[in-house]
Amino acid sequence: MKTKLIYTIFGLSLFVGCAPTFENQVNEQEEEILVQHNQDILNERVEYVNKPLQLDEDGTASVFDPNSNLKYKGTESNTVSSYSNTNTPDHTWYFVAEVAPPVFNGHKLSATHIQLMDGKAYVSYNKQGDIHLGGLEVFDLSNRAYPKLVSQILFDRADVNAITVDYEGSEANRKIWLALSHKASGAVLREVDLIDGLISESVKDVELSGLLESGISASANSVARSGNKLYVTSGKTYGGTITLNVNSLEKMDVQEYPNAKYIAVNGIIDYASTAVTLVTGDEAKLKLRQIGSIWNDREINIGSIKHQNVEAIYRGKSTLHFADLYPGIVYVALGSEGLSAYDIYSKEKLFQSPENMLQRGNTNGVTSDDNYLYIANGADGLSVAELPNYGENIEPFFSWDLNALGASANYMEADGDWIFVAKGGGGLTILRKGDLGEHKTINGYTANGVPVGMEPVDTPVCSELLPNIYSTILPERQDQTILHPEYFENPYQEIEVEKKTKLFVTFIDEGAGYRNTLGYYTYQKGNKPQSVEELDKTVIFPNASAQYSGGDLIQGNTMKLLGEFEPGTVVGFYLISNGWSGSKISNGIYSQYTIPEFNVSNRQQSVLFYDQQCSSLVMSFEDIALPQGDKDFNDAIFMIQAEDSTAIDVTKFIQK
Repeated sequence: MKTKLIYTIFGLSLFVGCAPTFENQVNEQEEEILVQHNQDILNERVEYVNKPLQLDEDGTASVFDPNSNLKYKGTESNTVSSYSNTNTPDHTWYFVAEVAPPVFNGHKLSATHIQLMDGKAYVSYNKQGDIHLGGLEVFDLSNRAYPKLVSQILFDRADVNAITVDYEGSEANRKIWLALSHKASGAVLREVDLIDGLISESVKDVELSGLLESGISASANSVARSGNKLYVTSGKTYGGTITLNVNSLEKMDVQEYPNAKYIAVNGIIDYASTAVTLVTGDEAKLKLRQIGSIWNDREINIGSIKHQNVEAIYRGKSTLHFADLYPGIVYVALGSEGLSAYDIYSKEKLFQSPENMLQRGNTNGVTSDDNYLYIANGADGLSVAELPNYGENIEPFFSWDLNALGASANYMEADGDWIFVAKGGGGLTILRKGDLGEHKTINGYTANGVPVGMEPVDTPVCSELLPNIYSTILPERQDQTILHPEYFENPYQEIEVEKKTKLFVTFIDEGAGYRNTLGYYTYQKGNKPQSVEELDKTVIFPNASAQYSGGDLIQGNTMKLLGEFEPGTVVGFYLISNGWSGSKISNGIYSQYTIPEFNVSNRQQSVLFYDQQCSSLVMSFEDIALPQGDKDFNDAIFMIQAEDSTAIDVTKFIQK
């Protein structure tokens, strides 16, 4: 959708698109606004990866390639969670997706700012240099493996430098405020409406220079909300911190000073929050204001902020961040000086990043979740450190150089399990933190993930079974959805018990690059679970990897499932992709269930068939979520047996 917004260079400070009226209107022009909600078009820019990060011995991370031979290097984990130079984190990290930047009027835009809220990610863009182009995009994060771009708005005369999202809004109606550098109007605060989660073409602007006495401010640099107030910083030479009423956008207060770079607040309630403005340059400082208080404003001098290996050493990105767990501590991105943190009440400097954190880059941004600090270090990529307590320091335990993925890390935002990295002209990198979690097992497991209590005698496996599987049933690296569409037409993908019996699962083989985890769950026929949360899951093989292939299982290793199964019991299975972390069972990248609608792909990720020659009921998984992966469905192969051979009607399944 294309819309024209009429704007004025000088005149009344507040105006509304798309058909505004003005007083003292001068040099009226039109701004083009493009709105796009076509997800097929938008998601052409998204490349899904869904691979874990792994650590080298020096603490540098890289993307694990499941087709590499790294899985076969003994029993120690190659994933982030095994870093040996510090306490082992209780999490792993996954590279979910890479998002190319939007192209507008022939120009590649740069990601500038991110906010995550209520299962959505909001990302702003500008055009570096003298050309003014910008935009805003919305991601839906409901699928943990496949975040989707759902809405976009682009402006042909305005850079968008920062955003803040209305925390009082809802999916039906929510406002977003944008800090702009406008070609005609300089520093502008723009209000955009979201209707049913999609960006509308209706906008409302406030020209901030009309509120200043000192001069024309070229750019609004950041925006934050607390209570009924919006705080906007603008600069460089002329500007300061401008306070607006969040409902009317009318001026409430103006503090004028140069080099106002960024603003952050540590709460949403008046009289209980502090607004902190970062002033950059050779005499950098933090300006502190107790919101709604009659206290005098305070300052913390923090030295100078410069950026290395860039042409304009004073114009790099610098931001602030309050960690939710420590609202009295503000983190400051200091460019070439790394990351510092200050107590906003005592004004004491509490934390400092180590000198060796930066090589050629600059610390541009920082964010946190309940456990970790995520630091955007420009050309040096990102660093992750445990969130320090008082008396500790910032000690990154791994870093990830993004050079191979293009551009550099200039801003980060974390919320829940999601971490978004803005890389300027390199677009976005999307990460997800995975819990090791609590996983019930049958009898526990060894240090290498072999279940305790396997049957004392391995189950004999028909000598023709594997040759049959790899030659005709599930040939290696061939797309079974095309080669054998009948596998995906049979509705029987779980075991239904018809007579009381015990059940056994036998390891046959695996061809996976990941160290996967196999488990099972049960329910009563006619009472199929409606969500994953309803499943009572039990792990069978914590590390379903073969000996000399990242694990210690050999063909014929068998586990008896817990108890006896009554008639009418349905037994389903699940595979945690990359579930074995090296020492523990983790939540992995995602889980593949024999109930297709529970899968992140919403597609069938397993095949259940009966090999007539070998009289064997076989279950096999594709561990990578479709449509990715090789789709050969032989990544983890198991045989299922009942103590009473008549307890399962094998004629229901695919016959081979």
